[in-house]
Amino acid sequence: MGSLVQYALGARLGRERTRALLVKLPGIKAETVDRAEAWFARHGAQAVLFGRLLPGVRPLTSIPAGVERMALPQYILLTTIGSLAWTSTLLLSGYLLGENWHRVTDSAGTFSYAALGTLALATVLVVAKRRRRRRAEKAAIETNEEARSEAARPSEPQADRSRPTS
Repeated sequence: MGSLVQYALGARLGRERTRALLVKLPGIKAETVDRAEAWFARHGAQAVLFGRLLPGVRPLTSIPAGVERMALPQYILLTTIGSLAWTSTLLLSGYLLGENWHRVTDSAGTFSYAALGTLALATVLVVAKRRRRRRAEKAAIETNEEARSEAARPSEPQADRSRPTS
């Protein structure tokens, strides 16, 4: 059901509003959104199907599918197949692990914390880099404006140095 809500959100917002919202997020550039959109346009069905199998990617396929107005029956079918495959894999893994399931969850917990820490650090670095770039661009613009205003000012007449002064 959550996937359908995200699909509806993408369809309702449309391409331009979704893009405008995404580029406001730290670390997301307009070019990145454009490339992702073009990639989804080429691989939409596969993206929905296989995206359901990848943690972290699952929620990222629904909104583009809505934006692209993928046929709803196709979207539901692909989402169902991909979600069933993911859930079945988890269930089968749990069954095969039996009483040893806690070993996996302990390791997964450590991995999750490491992944979240890495993501947080990456976010901080991207935001800092973006801020430095914006400051540098702003400084360059101000420098160019100052240079233009200097060039536009009338120059002061210089003294005639051809005659000797007494």
